[in-house]
Amino acid sequence: MPQLDSAYDMPVIRRLIAETAWQAQRRSPAVRAYFTRSQRVDPQPKTIALVATAHYHVRVMYELLKHGTLWQETLAA
Repeated sequence: MPQLDSAYDMPVIRRLIAETAWQAQRRSPAVRAYFTRSQRVDPQPKTIALVATAHYHVRVMYELLKHGTLWQETLAA
């Protein structure tokens, strides 16, 4: 894996993570529920909710990699 040049690659990585969060919120009921909960709390709903969802998505991906498991869709009631 090539090394990342922080001046160029980090904004690209941030955009990719934001895009994965946006797509996950469109396709996953569990992520959509998280996005909706985040959106209700803040006055700038979509931007802040998208960043919160991206952060949630990164935490979930880290845990999946750490434990070697696959994503299993669950929706808390």
